[in-house]
Amino acid sequence: MRRHATAARHRPLCDDSLSGVQRTSGIGMNSGFGLVVAASYRSDDSGLVLADDGGEPLLRFGVAPPSMVEGSWSVDQISDGAGSLGGNQHTARMTATFAEDGSLGGTDGCNDYSATDELDDQAIRIGPITITDRECQKERQRTSAQRYYAALEAAATWSIGMHGIELRDEDGVVQVRYYRAE
Repeated sequence: MRRHATAARHRPLCDDSLSGVQRTSGIGMNSGFGLVVAASYRSDDSGLVLADDGGEPLLRFGVAPPSMVEGSWSVDQISDGAGSLGGNQHTARMTATFAEDGSLGGTDGCNDYSATDELDDQAIRIGPITITDRECQKERQRTSAQRYYAALEAAATWSIGMHGIELRDEDGVVQVRYYRAE
């Protein structure tokens, strides 16, 4: 028999951040086996953990990731080339569509692009990238596009997590973060 957990949150005392720890006066859980009271919760890319006063996990809720890379994605953030991620109004218009045949296409907000992607388990290789030749009017848009293409070419691994797809370089640094396009 499958049991479902239901939760009710009571009186937050402080909120460190959405991805950190929030202490509460109690999180009541009816797990189907009786009431469990958690003192805190934490979330990360693997899901949500409810913990007791000592920080010991009581319940874990995993993330149900999308089943595959194939499909249409929107860019959330790209690497600035110095180890930080960022986004702006130009990255918000960037897209990627990974096809089952190994082709990749999308837009950088000004120009369209196409490439091949080779997937082998969690490894990825993208390139060569072909870009249309429209003149982008804004310097910041051209800079964002250049960073995006550099990030795609630097990608060595991919993973699907709570935030969507992440492409990382050989050192494990996130280069591009996507969310599923609607």
